[in-house]
Amino acid sequence: MKTTYTDMCNHLRNPELKLCEVNEYTVRQGFSEHGSSWIHIGCPFCKEQSMTTAWSFAGSGKRCENSNCGAIFGLSGVAYKKVVNE
Repeated sequence: MKTTYTDMCNHLRNPELKLCEVNEYTVRQGFSEHGSSWIHIGCPFCKEQSMTTAWSFAGSGKRCENSNCGAIFGLSGVAYKKVVNE
């Protein structure tokens, strides 16, 4: 289930509700090509790497490219993944 920006914001407003799992992510590699700066982000939940341009990431963060994960990488070095109650 994909995490939404609303899920992330609700978790930030009410962390005691534990709506999202929270983990730090790592930027694994960066490079520039033809005027664009690219970064690879390692997801702390599924261990996949997502790639994005620096300007795009700076706007509102980035979603994990693994469709089974759906975590959101925030700008503060923290990733959020919606908690699924079974």
